[in-house]
Formats: sequence, C-alpha cells, structure tokens
Amino acid sequence: MKVLIITFFAFLTISVFGNDCVLMRSKENVDTIPQKYRTYNHQPFKVIDTTAIWIYQYQTKVVDMVKVSAKSTKVVNKVVTDYYFSLDGQSDLFQFTYSNFKLLFLLNNKVYQEFCQRFKTTESLLVLSKTGSLVINDFIAEKIKEGLKLK
Repeated sequence: MKVLIITFFAFLTISVFGNDCVLMRSKENVDTIPQKYRTYNHQPFKVIDTTAIWIYQYQTKVVDMVKVSAKSTKVVNKVVTDYYFSLDGQSDLFQFTYSNFKLLFLLNNKVYQEFCQRFKTTESLLVLSKTGSLVINDFIAEKIKEGLKLK
C-alpha cells in the first residue's frame, strides 16, 4: 500500500492509490462528514456532484461590495463561492459559467438550442433538482442517454 502525505497551507492531503482526501488542519473547524476532494494544480476542489459531469466547489470568500444609494454609500460584505466543472474526474477544470456551458454544447445544435431555452444564467445552472443533483447535471445525463458525446 502506497501512502503519500503532502502538506500545503491549511490542508493536509493524503493520497492512497491515487485517490485524494483533504483534511483541514484547523482545530476549530473539524469536518466530520466525509467529503470528496480532487487536487488540481496543487489546490483542493470539493466534489459536489458527479451525476454526468464533475462539478466542484473551489472556495468561498467574503468580498466587500460598495452599495450606493441616493442618500449614502456603504460597504457591505457578500459571500462568493467559486465553482468549476470537468468532463470526468481526470480531465481539466473549467470555470462554472453559462458561457463555458454554451461552448460545451456548441457542436450539437439541437442540444445547444435546448440548453439556451432552458437555462439563462450561471445561477440557473446551480439549482438543485428533486434528485439532489444540480439541474445542469440532470440535463446532461438526459442528453447522454439520448446519444450526446461530450469528448
């Protein structure tokens, strides 16, 4: 059995047979629920859905936004999460954006048209379906059953 332990920043990565498990080093924030992670460019990406394609949550951060009204200007905090996707657990990652998904379906006009009618924004792709997966993954799984090739 081969075990490789890599430490970087606040993460401890243990690779066993090529599968990665990321453990937080912080004593205050212990995650007791097992989570799947994929390491890409030496960064951990949390796997959140693998129904058809792989969808990842990269990081959540708080950003300052300036809110301007007629009477005042104030800075408010907004929580922003970065999402990425890949065609499988080994291929390159792409930013989870509406335009990247449009490019994914560009070669199949019928699927492209249906995608554009059904989804309008990046946020509409992140909606959970009744099955617990993201609606975009359900859409892709349905199209794969109909013969869509993504690679």
